[in-house]
Amino acid sequence: MFTGSRKAVAAAVAITLAAVCTASATAADLPERGVRHFVLNNSAPSYYNPKVTTPVDTTITSKVDLSANDTEGRYTVQDEIWNAGVTVPLHYHKRHAEVFYIVSGEVEWTVGGETHLMHGGDVVYIPPNTPHKVHVVGGKPMHDLFIFAPGGYEDELELQYQFTPQQLKEPVVDAVFSRIRDFHPLPDATVVKPDTLPRGQHHFTVNGGGRSVHNPSSTGVDSKIMLSGDDTEGRYTLQDEVWNPHMEVPLHFHKRHAETFYILSGQVEWTVGGETHVMSAGDLVYIPVNTPHKVHVVGDKPLHTLFVYQAGGYEDSIDIKNKFSEAQLKEPATDAAMSRLHDFNPLPEKK
Repeated sequence: MFTGSRKAVAAAVAITLAAVCTASATAADLPERGVRHFVLNNSAPSYYNPKVTTPVDTTITSKVDLSANDTEGRYTVQDEIWNAGVTVPLHYHKRHAEVFYIVSGEVEWTVGGETHLMHGGDVVYIPPNTPHKVHVVGGKPMHDLFIFAPGGYEDELELQYQFTPQQLKEPVVDAVFSRIRDFHPLPDATVVKPDTLPRGQHHFTVNGGGRSVHNPSSTGVDSKIMLSGDDTEGRYTLQDEVWNPHMEVPLHFHKRHAETFYILSGQVEWTVGGETHVMSAGDLVYIPVNTPHKVHVVGDKPLHTLFVYQAGGYEDSIDIKNKFSEAQLKEPATDAAMSRLHDFNPLPEKK
């Protein structure tokens, strides 16, 4: 435990934080832009540090599929298993939004005064300043994909490993981590009326919900919008998609948006930035802006994937396109406007 005056404790915290930040900011350690496109074969790093005998949290196993460094700060994506019975009491966050896509298991979420029992395929979105709590039910673990925006959730636990459990209880250290953690508890008896919240009304997409959309330029794709750009205040669009066997998208890039695809079932071959992999359930691919990529569904089974489009608004290019006739879409002015909105820029294949 720290000893001495509060100033000495604060100085020790400052020195430790500075050392961590300095170590991560040397030229040799700075990440290259968009180099980590693929997370395959359950190879994402875990929070648990082998040098630490007692993990910070043993109730949730988290693997960091995408860190803030990987996504240039856009978001953190984690593949998580929550033990049966895990409960997180009522709280809110001031500076970040969260999305949980339930892969399997049962969980009860209360968000903004609204409660739902959620199962595989359901989604919950939690904007900043929105009270929420959660309880894993059904006697089995819950498997979820967690999106934290803006990115950086992984930094909290990595930094905690710099301190002993006794040091973490010191008031000054606790104050530092309270700021980093952005976790603000509330009395469980707090009454939250959904109709009093000025934003984030669409928290849940459950029981097969979501809006089906038809993209006339993407045949062979069954797409359902689980969260639109409007729902997430422009942060991202989240789509649950099924791609027909053998579907292909030729080489192209995007100037203004990044994409993440998490594979739920099936197999697909992705080429991103010249790197090619066949991907299966549990694998993930991240495609930054201005990065050439192409995709091909392999095998005779459909591909089921969760698609994250950032910044939000992918649905606009589909909805607006459906307002035009085929003849109108062929007109040069309309085609140019839709190309701008869709942000799909084809590239020639090298022979």
